[in-house]
Amino acid sequence: MKVYPFHITKQPEQNLLLQHDKGIAFYDKLHQHEEIQLSFVVKGNGTLIVGNSVHTYQAEDIIGIGGQLPHVFKSSVSAGESEMISMFFTRDAFGGSFFEQREMKIIYPLFSLLSYGFKLPTGQTPLRAMFLKLNDTDTFSFFIQFLEILRAISQEKKQQLNTLANNQQLTYKQGDRLQLAIDFVLQHYHEDIELKKVANRMHMSVSAFCRFFKQRTNKTFFQFVNEVRVAQACQYMARHPELSVSEVAIKSGYQSISNFNKYFLKHKGIPPTGFKKKFL
Repeated sequence: MKVYPFHITKQPEQNLLLQHDKGIAFYDKLHQHEEIQLSFVVKGNGTLIVGNSVHTYQAEDIIGIGGQLPHVFKSSVSAGESEMISMFFTRDAFGGSFFEQREMKIIYPLFSLLSYGFKLPTGQTPLRAMFLKLNDTDTFSFFIQFLEILRAISQEKKQQLNTLANNQQLTYKQGDRLQLAIDFVLQHYHEDIELKKVANRMHMSVSAFCRFFKQRTNKTFFQFVNEVRVAQACQYMARHPELSVSEVAIKSGYQSISNFNKYFLKHKGIPPTGFKKKFL
């Protein structure tokens, strides 16, 4: 997707911003901003793309995204209302050495993981309550609660989202090409995707497109396609446990159940039957 250089609007001298998004869907353009983002998903579910990786998100997930790390929350149309509480700040928002002080020792390692993005398991009850309180606090209390949330997150087990630390900012033209490719996959993952058709949409040869996609994402196009399909399969099994594994495979774009089992196991570390049992 086109990587939009998103600007977080803040008041003068405002170093920490609280944002409450509520609506049919979250902002659906792949974008990046200099601020670190810590978000709590109150309602909704869908597909989360962070850097070069594809994941799912659902209500009560807590997600951290480093500065300039491209990302997008693609809300599921059938999920109903979407709601998210987010905090935005930069590493030097409170002074270049603020987070390097001895008192911040427990928090400092968190910044290394933020460059990859992370997600906390759904249902972190203490953190859930802390995020929900943010809307009802004054400026000073908000800052203290922010530090408490950072400390709590630092002590929790986290899932790394991106396979590579963010070390490049995509140009507008590069992002425009990625938008066409990724949008096509998100809209047609359940169909038989032809590489030539995707390359033609970007006025590129197949070899040029494959090289471009690999250089920008560090994975092949069809590796990305399979990640999207597996992510969609996870959503189908979570929301529709009555579906059989073979039905989920077909809805996710796999005509071969053996291929579905192979790629699902590769990406999730568990066969689809084992994953499905968690929702029965």
